[in-house]
Amino acid sequence: GHRLLDLGCGPGLYCSRLAQRGLRVTGVDYSRRSIDYATRTAAEQGLQIEYRYQDYLTLDDENLYDVVLLIYGDFCVLSPEKRELLLSNIRRALKPGGHFVFDVTTRVHRARTAVQNGWYVVGSGFWKPGLHLVLEHSFDYPEADTHLDQYLVIESSGKISVYRNWFLDYSLETITAVMESQGFKVRAAWNDLMGTPYTPRTEWIGLDTQI
Repeated sequence: GHRLLDLGCGPGLYCSRLAQRGLRVTGVDYSRRSIDYATRTAAEQGLQIEYRYQDYLTLDDENLYDVVLLIYGDFCVLSPEKRELLLSNIRRALKPGGHFVFDVTTRVHRARTAVQNGWYVVGSGFWKPGLHLVLEHSFDYPEADTHLDQYLVIESSGKISVYRNWFLDYSLETITAVMESQGFKVRAAWNDLMGTPYTPRTEWIGLDTQI
């Protein structure tokens, strides 16, 4: 069967389904917990899936895969430097004529989902287990298609932590230019990876590219 690499595979939801369809699947993720869970699940389901705990920016596979997947906007958290490193890794990992399938968010999506400036108090939540105050602030840099969601977390002890989530959004024109500059041809573009026909005001762009 064809060989497929799922980057940022998480708990293996897609890997399992693809392996059940006869593909030879490798999943890579930088969460030890996700990889452990995925490995157990594959064993329980009797599926031969190779899971690796690894940062995909360190990927050094060569000429192995027919398809590489990167799903749910992971591409958009990468700086231009890390993006080029990842694309170089993927190009090396693919067989000649191989496909890289992924999705990106657009400025339309960011306008809807950016955090609202404000604050709230939580007894126990996503950021910390104990009582804490969260100050949310978003910063937009439209000239660079870049957005920052910042969270300032103050614990009852007075300890302060800052978390920053950067996003680089794309249009069909900008992502096509990026991919062509790195040796990929855009074969198809949709509003998502389910094949919904592309429209200019889409929040997401799903792409099939080929080396």
